[in-house]
Amino acid sequence: MIRAIVFDMDGLMLDTEPLAARAWTDAAIALGIAFDHAVTASLVGRNFADCRALILAHHGAGYPIDPLMQAWHVAYDAIVAREGIVLKPGLVELLAWLDGMGVRKAVATSTRRSRAQAKLARTALAERFDALVGGDEPTRGKPAPEIFVLAATRLGVAAAECV
Repeated sequence: MIRAIVFDMDGLMLDTEPLAARAWTDAAIALGIAFDHAVTASLVGRNFADCRALILAHHGAGYPIDPLMQAWHVAYDAIVAREGIVLKPGLVELLAWLDGMGVRKAVATSTRRSRAQAKLARTALAERFDALVGGDEPTRGKPAPEIFVLAATRLGVAAAECV
């Protein structure tokens, strides 16, 4: 029996992946460095540590990764401040239906918890979920199952009872 739903956030609920991709360009331009967008697709759905490692592996050990990561956050936040965050079509209706069915809901996102909380608050979704697990909380990032198991635990249900 399904007792709970565990949602991803970026790309599933929030249309933020195009914003994130643009932020890599803006960050590299701000720093005056090259950034190969061939690596961008591999960053989708990954936590901060994994993104850092993937960019370093792609660009090499001498690449200014820490300034880039900091500039990415500034660039991303500036894009969101200008343009906002768009919800994916059907999300509000799905959440309402799940509420009506009494199904508990969690967010398990690769985004760091504090940033995820800010995004959910900005989009008026925070109160719609019973639990949140950020990408900085499990020891291994997605696709390892730890984040989903932790979400189920926070919901008070077995992982086998979640979708």
